Amino acid sequence: MKKYHKDYVLETEIGKGGKEEKRYRYAGDYYLFPGAEAEKKKIFIKNFIFVLLYFLLIITAGLLDNEGSRNFFIAVPYAFLFLPGVYLSLGTAASLKLDEKMQRSVYDKALGRMYRSCIGIMVISLYLCIADSIFIFLNIGGKNDFLIVREVVFLFDNIAIFCLSFIQKKYLQNLKKRVMIGKYNNEVP
Repeated sequence: MKKYHKDYVLETEIGKGGKEEKRYRYAGDYYLFPGAEAEKKKIFIKNFIFVLLYFLLIITAGLLDNEGSRNFFIAVPYAFLFLPGVYLSLGTAASLKLDEKMQRSVYDKALGRMYRSCIGIMVISLYLCIADSIFIFLNIGGKNDFLIVREVVFLFDNIAIFCLSFIQKKYLQNLKKRVMIGKYNNEVP
């Protein structure tokens, strides 16, 4: 984990038999999350519900077979909408490892990853809302009205994804506000 290498210090100790032993000791900041043990399951369940709703909305948007799904500017970002969803599910699974005193790697893989993934979903879904609105505006009154209805359903599906990610972002911000950063000082932050 090269990202966290500055958080560790190499120490040499004389072990059994007079041999020198090298060990890495964590010397980085600790993230203190009061009540994490008690709320761990609640945090997991709430974020798991968000993940299920995201994937449900993403899959139903993909099953519509609308005209916009054959447009490069809509299809490619829609395909990339799965990536932050997968990372969000990984962060949700990592939230089961939350403790009251966490190292930076644990914090980043749980709350940090969920927050960044939520922002990624929000940005991509906002782009899809704008792109699909433009597509509807350019194609209104042209072809079959049934195709426009599918396009509007796709648009509202992306609006729902955006709203859901906005709600989850606020929830995660409230969780992150409760986290305090403590400096390492003889094993006690």
